[in-house]
Amino acid sequence: MSFYTYLKTEHNYTDYQIKLVHYVVKSLMSELTKFIIMGIFFLFFSAFPEYLWCTFVLAFLRRYSGGLHFNSYVSCLLVTVSYLFCCIMLLPFTAPPRLVQLLLLILAIIVTYKVAPVPSCYHGKLTSRQDLWYRTLVLTFMFLYFIALFIIPANPYLSCGFWVIIIHSIQLLIAYTKGVYSCHS
Repeated sequence: MSFYTYLKTEHNYTDYQIKLVHYVVKSLMSELTKFIIMGIFFLFFSAFPEYLWCTFVLAFLRRYSGGLHFNSYVSCLLVTVSYLFCCIMLLPFTAPPRLVQLLLLILAIIVTYKVAPVPSCYHGKLTSRQDLWYRTLVLTFMFLYFIALFIIPANPYLSCGFWVIIIHSIQLLIAYTKGVYSCHS
């Protein structure tokens, strides 16, 4: 007997509830396998701690401000690996001076304030209260990052996290201007 049949027969789950459980299980497995694959990739480059930090920053930003979404597992994985590879392995070595970084963070905060959140079309519409709460959380996070970048001397974690925020605000602006509120075809 399958897990879903068990839920239906033993716990009287409706077909709709079964579909929700299936969606959650599929989503969790998808995210877990992508996390492991990318972890192995960055472990190979001896950048696993930076990967963990950037994943935390990106997950927080994505959770509360949304962004671009892809229709397939492979496209999502490839774009995310490319995104994180740039933020961890390439861009920190070409970091602009701290003043320019601070100005770019201010610009990212402004962009995020104007356009966030940009939720996936598969999620329900946010209430105005949720919208305000999500925006407040992400802007507070970005402002605290700004303060950390201002106070703490340069280090690899702040540098790669800085690039995650900058690229995230760019893709957020792209998602907003493309009207990602409707589902992709």
